[in-house]
Amino acid sequence: MDYEQFIGRVAGDLKDMISGASVEVRDVSKFQGESYRGITVRMHSSPVAASMNLHGAYERLTGGEDYDDVLRGISNQASHALLQGRQFDISFVQDYGKARERLCMEVIPVKGNEEVLSGIPHTVMEDLAVVYRIDLNDNASVTVTDEMLDSFGITEEQLHADVLENAPKTRPASLKTMMETLGIPQEFADPSAPVLYVATTIEQIRGAGVIAYPGFLQEAAEKLGGDFFILPSSVHEVLFLPKTGNQDFREMEMIVREINSTQVAPQDRLSDNVYHYDSRDRVFELAESYEKRMAARESEKTQDGPSMLEKLREKKAEAAVQPRKPIQVKGKEAMAL
Repeated sequence: MDYEQFIGRVAGDLKDMISGASVEVRDVSKFQGESYRGITVRMHSSPVAASMNLHGAYERLTGGEDYDDVLRGISNQASHALLQGRQFDISFVQDYGKARERLCMEVIPVKGNEEVLSGIPHTVMEDLAVVYRIDLNDNASVTVTDEMLDSFGITEEQLHADVLENAPKTRPASLKTMMETLGIPQEFADPSAPVLYVATTIEQIRGAGVIAYPGFLQEAAEKLGGDFFILPSSVHEVLFLPKTGNQDFREMEMIVREINSTQVAPQDRLSDNVYHYDSRDRVFELAESYEKRMAARESEKTQDGPSMLEKLREKKAEAAVQPRKPIQVKGKEAMAL
């Protein structure tokens, strides 16, 4: 049997195995290309449902495992997921007054998530999207969808404002050096190596979202001593590298791409691009965009010639070296002032 036949058969058999459960085959939307077609199991009296990707179970079946054994494993997994779901206070996703205090955010790449983003409120930051979540406990949260937004009876603008206010309290930000993060004593640091900072949440879960916290990047700039580059380590954290004036962001991007392709799981990848924070203009942007913006600014200066302030300074300098001329007073020559 093919996968579609398999999940249809499992859905029918689970209804008989789990008393009081409704089981349906459906497509489940997930970030980072993790969407799948599987089953959703829900107890009739509960709003909590367990969504299950059965591709792994199907591979065990095609690999020779007996169907009854595969089905038994799926049933145990579904029962466990439903039991855990009962421990959540799901009133947070039904009452916005409660949900508001537990709002948090996550940053994900736009590319590859276009379909999912079309059905959820979000804000775009360059090639990244800030999505909104409700924290259920330390290890679980739920993404706010357009459907939930309608049930809450609020606008996307209000949601965005409430997230900006509450996310830093729900999941406080953390900014430490890489050495501090790894627990390595400072005396072991290489004084010639650049100092990398890890920006994340205290829980280190979906911590890259801190770059969207109000004022966080400017506070980081004050701590780092000015402008800095942002290297997207994963959806859980980003790295800040102070700008020294001799770095090439293209070399950084090569390193980021290499690490993403070899060390970061697909579902955790954030971006292959490097970003820059301009502490003077308070602008977060792609490093490439920053470089182009600075080049355009220099070009404008060249085309416009000296500014008015620069012209006044030049005239003042000229006056300082010119010989003083006599002043005519009623036709007579007077002493120069």
